[in-house]
Amino acid sequence: GLDISHTKKHLVKSILEGITFSLRDNFEMMEKSIDSQIKNIISVGGGSKNKDWLQIQADIFNKNIMTINIEEGPGLGAAMIAALGMKYFDNIKECSDAFIKYTQIIKPNKENTKIYDKLFEQYKKIYPNTKSICYNLIGICEDQNKSN
Repeated sequence: GLDISHTKKHLVKSILEGITFSLRDNFEMMEKSIDSQIKNIISVGGGSKNKDWLQIQADIFNKNIMTINIEEGPGLGAAMIAALGMKYFDNIKECSDAFIKYTQIIKPNKENTKIYDKLFEQYKKIYPNTKSICYNLIGICEDQNKSN
């Protein structure tokens, strides 16, 4: 449905939605593999500064998206593991309570969630229907790289 009326803002939003649909697809596989429902999602790093994207995530996942006061999630995780290993804390809950401070909670907009659920069902049909095309494109690109 892309036409001349669409702006850069529309295109950026569609990219963020596509990325988040991909994340949801992986998230659902992860939940299935652990046979458990994850209640909240914590967003860290540069993306956690974009309130529009956080709302898109909350709406697509239909989960609360929480941000924390630290941008460097991997570094924080490493520090927490070290603190646990050094026995500064008795358990992961005590450790996370000491290290993690939530700064905001973005709740899903139920009307948007209904729309995104319908779009996600269509999204999940894309890869199985384009898999062979994707493989063909990879082959063509590899051939082109060999000739350059």
